[in-house]
Amino acid sequence: MPRWPGDKCDIETLVFPNGVDRGGKVSSINCGLHVGTHIDSSLHHFHNTAAVSDIAIDRLMGKCQIVEVYGNAISVKDAKKVQCPKVFFKTPTKEPRIFRADYCYVEPVAAQILVDKKVDMVGTNCMSVDKYAGGFPSHKILLSSDVIIVESLRLDDVDEGYYHIIALPIKINAEASFTRVIARSL
Repeated sequence: MPRWPGDKCDIETLVFPNGVDRGGKVSSINCGLHVGTHIDSSLHHFHNTAAVSDIAIDRLMGKCQIVEVYGNAISVKDAKKVQCPKVFFKTPTKEPRIFRADYCYVEPVAAQILVDKKVDMVGTNCMSVDKYAGGFPSHKILLSSDVIIVESLRLDDVDEGYYHIIALPIKINAEASFTRVIARSL
């Protein structure tokens, strides 16, 4: 699972915690919340705003359009194809085993078009909606308009089209959360 440079993701399993055999094991995970498929809430960039735990469950499911992107950025042309309040962009970026800085990102002008179209969820199979080391303009455009961001989606086996999606984040009081996303054909 790709992660940001410097991010650790360690899983520790204790068999017989505290040295007592109670017939089981206990595992813990220690890593940032922006590893693997995850949701970003507005708290990611704006103080005193919604955490993931504040997102209403009905906002995390519904009709979603998958748009295939062929360039190295999600452009105005791609954003103009969107006809649905939830959109996932399937880019040429494949899930790497190690971090790569050349992933596809959402151009800020495309992010603004999505806001203008009243999109309420934007997802991508890339690590971020913003260009690596390019600041966070697309995050800020989307999150300031209460658009939920889903990053690092696994879309390899999903074709362009319309789906019913359910995004299930761990309900925690934080700016991001690991998320399981399910897509069913309509």
